[in-house]
Amino acid sequence: GVVMSMRTFAAALGLATLLGLSLALGSGQVRSASACTQVNGHLLDEHVEGAQSVGRMVGSINGRYEFTQGPAAGADPNATVLFGTGEARIITNKGELRWHESAALDFANEDDYSTAVLASLRGGTGAWTGATGHVIMSGFFHPSTRTGEFDYRGEICMP
Repeated sequence: GVVMSMRTFAAALGLATLLGLSLALGSGQVRSASACTQVNGHLLDEHVEGAQSVGRMVGSINGRYEFTQGPAAGADPNATVLFGTGEARIITNKGELRWHESAALDFANEDDYSTAVLASLRGGTGAWTGATGHVIMSGFFHPSTRTGEFDYRGEICMP
């Protein structure tokens, strides 16, 4: 009947969608597991210098961190959270690593903004050319001293 044919149609549509996704995903570049590396460490001594925040990354990524703030993306009307974006580069002895940051800052405590950042890698120079992946940073920013410290972890994949 109609119910059975609708179920059959839905099942066929679901199967066709899965096959289509498999073909679409399968046609892209395949990365081996060995091309991706887990990273972790700390962003230390972050402070404001002119129009940038700068700091020192230590751990799996070592170098000078430079962040340029983009436009604020808005605030949560039911909380004390502000959303923002920006671009960062980490200058290492192997080249320059670049990523885009999407951040959430909770400013409930006047001088201790709890912060979470999703960094989407956008390649770089030298050994970082073609780098992809994500890094998550969490920590605190102190507006009165314009300083902060963060922990980071994530995965960097190389072509």
